[in-house]
Amino acid sequence: MLNDKERNLAYKRAIKRGVEDGYNHVLDIGAGTGILSMMAADAGAEKVYACEASEIMFAVLQNVIKMNDKSVQAIQKFSTDLLIGQDLPEKKDNFAQEGNDASVTNSNNLDKSNINICRAKVIPYSADVYVVPVECEKLRRTFKLEDKVVQALGLKENVIPQYLDEEPYTSEKTSNLKLKYLSAPSCILQANFNSPQDVKLLLQGKALNSSFKCTERGNLDAFVMWFDLHLDDKDTISTSPKEASDQCCWEQAIFYVLPQCLEGASSFCNNGDDIDVEFLCRGHFQLKKVKLSNSVPINNFSQKLTMDPSLIYLLNSYIAGDIINLNLKDISPVDNASILDISTFPVLSLKFLKDSSNSVSVLKTLYQAEIEQLCDMYGVSHERLLFKSYEDFCNAKMQCDFLIVDPVESYGLLKKNLLEDITVLRMQCLKDTGLVVPGQVEIHAVLVESETLKEYSKIVSDDRVDGYKISQIMNAYQCKIHQDIQYSTLPHVKITEPFKLCNIDLNSNSESGTKSFFNNIHTAPEIEVTASGKVSAVIFWFSLHYHSTFVVNTSDPDGLWKQAACILDDEVQVQKGEKINLQYSLKNSCFQIGIAKH
Repeated sequence: MLNDKERNLAYKRAIKRGVEDGYNHVLDIGAGTGILSMMAADAGAEKVYACEASEIMFAVLQNVIKMNDKSVQAIQKFSTDLLIGQDLPEKKDNFAQEGNDASVTNSNNLDKSNINICRAKVIPYSADVYVVPVECEKLRRTFKLEDKVVQALGLKENVIPQYLDEEPYTSEKTSNLKLKYLSAPSCILQANFNSPQDVKLLLQGKALNSSFKCTERGNLDAFVMWFDLHLDDKDTISTSPKEASDQCCWEQAIFYVLPQCLEGASSFCNNGDDIDVEFLCRGHFQLKKVKLSNSVPINNFSQKLTMDPSLIYLLNSYIAGDIINLNLKDISPVDNASILDISTFPVLSLKFLKDSSNSVSVLKTLYQAEIEQLCDMYGVSHERLLFKSYEDFCNAKMQCDFLIVDPVESYGLLKKNLLEDITVLRMQCLKDTGLVVPGQVEIHAVLVESETLKEYSKIVSDDRVDGYKISQIMNAYQCKIHQDIQYSTLPHVKITEPFKLCNIDLNSNSESGTKSFFNNIHTAPEIEVTASGKVSAVIFWFSLHYHSTFVVNTSDPDGLWKQAACILDDEVQVQKGEKINLQYSLKNSCFQIGIAKH
């Protein structure tokens, strides 16, 4: 966000106009680095208070204020905990109450005497909230099981995603998604932050009803929401969808159309259909009801399986490489196999239970209720599926034929402690002839030049933050490994072709004879530069080998895995045809990579 120069300068102009209009006592709520506080001080405000609750950000705030030598008073509190006479020495004009043109807070600690003489202004002044119904297969796969999964698991009941009140929406840059607008966007709310009555109503709960006329045929999978933020009557910034190449820090909110919200059996829309929707704003937005003009009554299913949406997403990801249809006998034809499964959801073990009389030991998981539902559906006794901890596995001195794992998280990194856990479990619980499934994990990478990845990692220059000295302090906290990278849609220039970096054989012994994995720094073979430019990052992903003809690639743009990237401290200028070496390490399942001598 700090790299968004357009946003920063818009705030600067609005703050300057506000101070020039006489609003010269300023409270910056959630001050962060203090950039807006410093803008207020430079605009001539008499007093500036910067309120920041985070311990780390408060330290950053204090250092930035000192380095830039600005007259700003920093306060480490939530704004609602501020006390007049203690944190703020005088009755602040900012704390206007009823009968005035503005309000910034509703704290019970504030002295509300003489409130009618208060005069204040909130920046931003107001917001217009827009919503559009969309069709998007990738979003649908987040809350609806694919037919392939339903068939592979032998599900006969309707699967309903659990509705999570604490997380009613997600966010994503929709420019990274293949989606289709089913109608024109509509403004469902105009929020005036300078009206105490409006703010109070939006906190207590306000129903927002809107109707959309379909201009395209398609499946109603989600609603996308964004807003135009009016800083004052002259400057507006928008979180609306932009082209992937545009510099913009904003994502959009995504509300899935879950079956619980849909009044009807179908979510398919025809051209000319009406979509009636109800949102609730109670501090944040929730999607409550959706009705299509052509909807028919819902069939009453005798049984319904409920699943956490994150589990539905995970199961759909198993379609990549057709993991969902993998048969353990294709890997090793062991009769009466014994299985230890530490994957997030033991889909292969559940299928095994259906076709055998053996028991399976699985790792204790958040999804135990869903697993037991499937056992009931299969007629499998709960006693045959043993939920255990790592300590239980080791203490039981098991001797298993298969150790099943899912090595890569959906956000693109190896699972935490994965290799260490496999090392221990192979020694303690796996037969000498036993196999880890998948047996090999290859790491693949590509060198890129990407301004976007740089902006994720650090403040590119102080010019982005209006010349204030912030980058030196903030960039001390920069993160070098970034997850949730969508390589297929990331704006970048490819400096090399993708290459295989290394292979981790989960079934091999080390040179010392122990069942462990490398943790030293290794140098990769020379890589040829195919385009001149500046290498700013190394994007990496994995290939999972279940057997010779069964490989899953986590860079598949149609899959549900994201990729990860290692951001270089300094860009490296390279020329086409040049040969360069990479160095990498893998320790405690943490992977790092860089260019040798850089």
